[in-house]
Amino acid sequence: MPFGIVDTGAFVYAAFTATNQIAAFSIDSATGALAPVAGSPFSDERNPAVLALADKFLYAVNETDGSISGYSISSSSGGLTQIPGSPFLADSAALAGDPTGKYLYDRTYEGILDFDINPDTGELTPGVASLSNDGSLLLTVVQLPSLTAQ
Repeated sequence: MPFGIVDTGAFVYAAFTATNQIAAFSIDSATGALAPVAGSPFSDERNPAVLALADKFLYAVNETDGSISGYSISSSSGGLTQIPGSPFLADSAALAGDPTGKYLYDRTYEGILDFDINPDTGELTPGVASLSNDGSLLLTVVQLPSLTAQ
C-alpha cells in the first residue's frame, strides 16, 4: 500500500513501505494513463513512507530510521538515481519541498527544520530555521503569485 504519492506532471512516484520500494510511472499527456518507468520499482532499503518533490529531486522519509533518502529524477526517463550522501540523517516524520528546489522542510517529532538543497546534486545541508515543539502534524508549501505579476 502506498503511503506517499508525488506527481511531477510528467511522472508519478509512489512509496511502498512493505516492499522497500519507490514505484515510478510516466503519465500519458493525452489520456492520463500510467506506464511503469524502466527500472521501476526502485529499491530503498529503509522503508520509504512519505515522499516530497523539490524541483528535480525526490525525497523520502524512511520509516526504519527517520532518515531522508534523496533521488535525482531523470527529466527524460523519470528514473531515479540516489543523491550523493543519501540517506541524510534526520528524525523525520513529514516533508515538504519548495517548488523552486531551494529548500526542503522537515517535520520532526520535535519541530520543523529546514534544509538547503544543492541545486546541482540535491545534497541537503541544514538551514538556519528551526521551530521547536510547534505541534504540527503535516507540512505543505504553497506557491502564491507575486504581487508584481498581478
